[in-house]
Amino acid sequence: MTTTQQQPKVQMLGIKIKAKINLTADDWQLYSAMSGRETAARRMNRAIERKLAKGEIGSLLDVLQPYAKWGAMDSESYHTVYEILRRLGLDDDKFI
Repeated sequence: MTTTQQQPKVQMLGIKIKAKINLTADDWQLYSAMSGRETAARRMNRAIERKLAKGEIGSLLDVLQPYAKWGAMDSESYHTVYEILRRLGLDDDKFI
């Protein structure tokens, strides 16, 4: 697994991906005992949508950092981002 520091900053210039992401805190596997986890999940969803709309596929993992206290920097959330890419057909190694 790559970290956000190692992750390539690939942009798909001229390509915009419109996606609606409705993952819950459980889908993201955020810490269950923390208040604010559903709000964090909604904000992560919107941040991912904005990155996709800009074609900033290579920087998707960057959106997890602000939500680290809810467990977003754990491997489970990384895998959720990779699953989003797979479902969009963007699982090429250069993007993850």
